[in-house]
Amino acid sequence: MQTIRIEKSPDRIGIITLNRPEKRNAISILMRQELSTCLADWRDDGDIGVLIVTGDGKACAGFDLDEFKLPERFVDFLNRHPATTVISGIFLNQLSRR
Repeated sequence: MQTIRIEKSPDRIGIITLNRPEKRNAISILMRQELSTCLADWRDDGDIGVLIVTGDGKACAGFDLDEFKLPERFVDFLNRHPATTVISGIFLNQLSRR
C-alpha cells in the first residue's frame, strides 16, 4: 500500500493510518482504492471486529478536492463504509460480517 499503513492486533482491532502528511492526509483516488481493498479484505476474513482510522501527523483534511471534483467518484465509498463514531479526528466503524 502506498498511501495507507495497516495493522491488525490479536484482539480483533484493525488500524489504518492515512499516510499523506504532505497533503494533510487528504483522501486521494489511490487512497480511496487502497482503503476499499483493505476494508473488503478485513470484512471477508472476519479477523477484524473494530476499525480505527487515524492519520500520520495532523488529522485528515477530508477528500483531496483536486482529485474528487465529481461527487459520483466518491459517493459509493461513503455508502459502503459509513463512520459510526467520530472522536478527535479518529473514526471507529464496526465491520459487518457477511
